[in-house]
Amino acid sequence: MGRESEFADLRGRLLDPRARLVTVTGPAGVGKSRLAAAAFEAVSGEFEHGGRYLDLHAVEPAGAGESVLAELFLAAGDTSPRTHQHMINHLRERHYLLALDGCERLLEVLRPLLTALVAACPGLTVLAVSDEPLAMYGESLIRLAPLPVPDLGQRLDLAELERIPTVQLFVHRTRAIRPGFALTAENYEAVAKLCARTDGLPLAVELAAARIKLSSPQALLTGLDDDLDVLSGTRSDTLSRHHSMRSAIEWSLGRLSPEEKTFLACLAPFHDLFDVAAAVGCSRRSPAEVQNFLEKLVDRNVVQLTECQEGAVTFQMLGLVRQHMLDWLRDSGGYHQVMTGHAKYLQEMAAAADTRITGSDQALCLDELRHYCYDIGAVLRFLADTANYAQVIYIGVSLRQFWQICGLTNECVTRMEQGLASTDLPLQLKASAELVLGELLIAMGQYDRAENWLRAAQRGCAGLPECVDMADCRRLLGLIAYHRGDLAEAERLLERSIAAFRAADPDNEPAAADRDLAVCKIALGEYAEAEKLADSAYRTFTARQDRRNAALVQCVIADIAAATEDYERAERCYQEALQVLSAMEDLPGCIACLERLAALFTRRHGRHTESWRRAVRSLGAAAALRGAVECSVPWAAGTDVDTVLAEARERLDAEIFDEAWSAGLAMDLQETTGDALTPMQTLLVVRMQRYGDDNPLTSRELEIAELVALGLTNRKIARRLGIAEWTVVNHLRKIMRKLDCSSRVSVANWMIKLQNGNGLDL
Repeated sequence: MGRESEFADLRGRLLDPRARLVTVTGPAGVGKSRLAAAAFEAVSGEFEHGGRYLDLHAVEPAGAGESVLAELFLAAGDTSPRTHQHMINHLRERHYLLALDGCERLLEVLRPLLTALVAACPGLTVLAVSDEPLAMYGESLIRLAPLPVPDLGQRLDLAELERIPTVQLFVHRTRAIRPGFALTAENYEAVAKLCARTDGLPLAVELAAARIKLSSPQALLTGLDDDLDVLSGTRSDTLSRHHSMRSAIEWSLGRLSPEEKTFLACLAPFHDLFDVAAAVGCSRRSPAEVQNFLEKLVDRNVVQLTECQEGAVTFQMLGLVRQHMLDWLRDSGGYHQVMTGHAKYLQEMAAAADTRITGSDQALCLDELRHYCYDIGAVLRFLADTANYAQVIYIGVSLRQFWQICGLTNECVTRMEQGLASTDLPLQLKASAELVLGELLIAMGQYDRAENWLRAAQRGCAGLPECVDMADCRRLLGLIAYHRGDLAEAERLLERSIAAFRAADPDNEPAAADRDLAVCKIALGEYAEAEKLADSAYRTFTARQDRRNAALVQCVIADIAAATEDYERAERCYQEALQVLSAMEDLPGCIACLERLAALFTRRHGRHTESWRRAVRSLGAAAALRGAVECSVPWAAGTDVDTVLAEARERLDAEIFDEAWSAGLAMDLQETTGDALTPMQTLLVVRMQRYGDDNPLTSRELEIAELVALGLTNRKIARRLGIAEWTVVNHLRKIMRKLDCSSRVSVANWMIKLQNGNGLDL
């Protein structure tokens, strides 16, 4: 099940006379033997002299010699000598398929035997099944990958879930013991998570299905989190020789040397993909040693290799193998040492990111941090649990911008507050931690808590030489005053902040303070001064190659343009900023851009229904993003979203509004950005195309005809479109003349027929 392409590939290779030795390899439990047996059954009849399938699992390596294949191969009762040479003589003139299952246990013995056999028997094809390649000249290798599993990061409905191979296999095997089992709205999420936890290994899926007889998917999932032995069964549950995932994994790991297993254990903390540099950092071995170990682990299918688009490679340990290794570390007493090494590597990564994240390497740095986000969270928990609070604080401070960009502030705030309350820190680190906590809490909209930490940071900085942290405290306190509506206090604090920045570091322009003061000046109506400050901040961030902060300043410049009714410039600046912020997956920044663009778009293009549709889609997408982050609209006043939505409800039919809102909620970030960047003219062209090129009406006339078909009066149409009632009357006259209609009813009937003809619903 789910192996159609692999089966076709294997069948084709076995029937290709150039492929003399075909090896099926892959991780334990992936279904190598079952695929090989099915292929052998399908193609052995096409070999003139048939074939033989030999299971080598019962052969003890210690007693295996050069006659091992002959002893298994030659039929019982055959009085011929059971020697390898006699086997060669028997097969020399035959067109024959020989399948060998369990080769990994006898590799050293098999290599010379198979080399001689294939060389001497031109009509022989060997199908080998092994946990690792035979490493022989001419070997044609098929690495059997796990089955596809549900992507838990995507929204899946029942129909989509049922098409995923692991889910198909799980449901099929579950119904064998519980005929009434079905995917439902109540259990499909648990089934998706359970199938993902099996790593796509058919053995794990079958063992999970076997436990459903007296359990539920959710209960099984909960049990699996605590105990790998949940995935175990009996001989009747699977055709595999392994009756539990633990035994299958132990079989696979049993071929590793103690040094290889120790190295593998160093990789167990990685939740997802990692590269050679990460393996070097955690194992504290040389790159050459790490490369050698990884090659062996990949060959033995204990670690999976993934090729990236740019040619680099990354590695991953299957989740069940990882869980087994972590259990082994706990039992053997090595858990703390390995986790400490993992934490040290990520602490070094965080320290390097502190400067990389605001420079030319910004995008790459963000990608790396986002990739290791789960690991960073696990390290923070480990360090807190082991009372290493200084390291928690250090990582939290180093990644201050990362937390805000990803909108993941809660855990960092919790761990840092716990650390500050539990340990004594150097004065500078303590003040920096209090400052960062204040900044993160502002992003979360918790201004009272933020102010308390910033006041504490100020007291700490007072005992230090003039430093940028004191200036930053004033900047952030100014932001709090701004958000509270005390613009005079905000202006005073932000101006003092700029002066303090320049006193502490005369060579660096205080770009963040300039930007925030510009926001305050907009609220005060001082647009010329706001423009100067924003331009200064933009030039500084651009010179530093800090594209993200430059994009945030572009939003401020757009705010100024919108406030002065330069809508074209405002729209251009918002869109340019959104492109940058979306590429960096800066979710809070994207939310701010989308909400401002939606409001601006209706102000600039509100006479067109399409503008309201897009505004609702953008606000729906922003609402979905808000559900994925833990912070409020960053550093700016924000748009009155409720007002825009209320007006959109008046302008649009309820069904059209709900359709646009649902479409926005379902969009991913890339789709949302593309939609928000589409020019208005393109939207109008698309609208025309919806009704075909041969209708005689303009886009505006089609809008009015739609509303007539909905039964709206001229007054209601005028209010919905934001135009005068007499304008509606004039448009309706033109429509009736073009369509040769004598009444509104005739126009409505024409529109309904057009919609039905194009598969459109009213």
